[in-house]
Amino acid sequence: MTDEKASPEQVTALSAVKKAVGAVPNLTRVMANSPALLHGY
Repeated sequence: MTDEKASPEQVTALSAVKKAVGAVPNLTRVMANSPALLHGY
């Protein structure tokens, strides 16, 4: 999931991960394709 192709909900979730971890791991970007999965993680 690239930032350019992400929906607003996905951008919010990925931004939260980046804030918490300092980067967005590739696994997290893959999980962003299913926001429910990402939120459960």
